[in-house]
Formats: sequence, C-alpha cells, structure tokens
Amino acid sequence: MSCFAKLCFLLPIYIYLKNEEEAKDAMQDAFLKAFLSIDSYKDDTSFGSWLKRIVIHTCIDQLKKKHLETVSLENYPLEIMED
Repeated sequence: MSCFAKLCFLLPIYIYLKNEEEAKDAMQDAFLKAFLSIDSYKDDTSFGSWLKRIVIHTCIDQLKKKHLETVSLENYPLEIMED
C-alpha cells in the first residue's frame, strides 16, 4: 500500500473505527464497492471525493453493525437472588 493511500484513506478510516484490522477491512470493502459501482461516478466531482464518500459511508455502516451485535446470555449465567 502506498504512502498516499495510507494517508488519504487508511488514516481517516482508523480514526472512525479505532482498530487497524477493522480499518483495513473497511478500506477493502470500500474499494470493492467503488469498483462495482464505478458506473455511478459522474465527472462533476473529483474521483477522490467520490471515493472518500464511499469510504466514509462504509465506516459508518461498520459502526452501525457493531452497535447492533447481540450478546448471548449463555455466556453470562444468571443468579436468582433471594430477598
């Protein structure tokens, strides 16, 4: 990965996600989304701006997924306490 890519994309993603591995995954997901939707790119904005918007939305999606994860109660045994 070039220094340019790290500075422009990986650092902002890391700031959002606070985890290097999650940041790398988000960056990979964002580039895949951009590649698959390259037909939607319009010349009226810069390519970098378009790509950064996809990267940021990918980070936001990952953060939303994190907050929606559930925890099994089997991992936390419940005790019945008497009054």
